[in-house]
Amino acid sequence: MATSDALVSARATVRWSSGANAVAGVWLFIAPFMLGYVNLQPAFWNDLVVGAAVFFLALARARVPLRNIGISWANVVIGLWLVLAPFLLQYQQYPAVANADAAVSNDVILGIIVALLAARSATAARGARKRLDAEGKRPPPP
Repeated sequence: MATSDALVSARATVRWSSGANAVAGVWLFIAPFMLGYVNLQPAFWNDLVVGAAVFFLALARARVPLRNIGISWANVVIGLWLVLAPFLLQYQQYPAVANADAAVSNDVILGIIVALLAARSATAARGARKRLDAEGKRPPPP
């Protein structure tokens, strides 16, 4: 019974954290339009590509919560990229062109959120898998 509860809990945690990351991916995709930095080309293209990646990876992760834990770790790396991107891509180099401060703040905050949610998703599933392995069981198919 405890194993069943652990599986249900792990699935729920992976689904809500991955679902929240999917929403973050959508926000990243629309943020340049909503926050007014469409003309800031490095931030614009970074957020479009990264937003789409976060969205699709999060959906794939939510679909099979106890499998493909590496998808969550990929989103952790993408989240860390978002934190560093404003500085590596030098968003502040273009302050007169667009709202660079909004782009920097958005990417850093969303990067932290994406990384934390993805790490939570990965660790929840990993804990459930370890418990199943210790009991000699395999997770049921999705």
